Amino acid sequence: MRRLRCFAVVALAVGLGAIAPTAGAGRAAGRSAIDGIYRVQTTLAELRKVAGPGDQDPANFGRFTAVFDRGRFVITQQNGEVCTWQYGTFTLAGNRLRLSFLDGGGVGTNAYNKAGERLVFAYTPSRGALRLKATPGGPPPPSLMKPWPLVSKTPRWVWTAGARCAPPRKALPQ
Repeated sequence: MRRLRCFAVVALAVGLGAIAPTAGAGRAAGRSAIDGIYRVQTTLAELRKVAGPGDQDPANFGRFTAVFDRGRFVITQQNGEVCTWQYGTFTLAGNRLRLSFLDGGGVGTNAYNKAGERLVFAYTPSRGALRLKATPGGPPPPSLMKPWPLVSKTPRWVWTAGARCAPPRKALPQ
């Protein structure tokens, strides 16, 4: 079975925690057009519509959260079977969002982005959501199933979901 490494791959247990905005000093880099917290919920049924049978890994559906903060990002995913996290740096150029992964991990799967991987999306931040589209050689379909609604324009946050599958502290912008 081939496993897709989805753009958004976190440990966000429903009812157990969340990525919550908090006050704090920001980094020196300037804000970007997409800075904020985005969250989307996808199902296995939705994944089956866009991915072949060999691509229906549990890490490719569930509750995804992405935080973008002045050139850095953290993405997490969780469903009842697995949870994953990954983080890195991002750049925006025109309508292109480029992600460079620094690390990834999780529980119950190896289907997460690894250090050194890069993905490019066409993006549109509009109407309170981040809309992603594939580019040649771009990301797998699961991350493109739905728009990612904006939860907060404030990307300063702390991890409150517990230790089961939290990204390392160095992933969080300080």
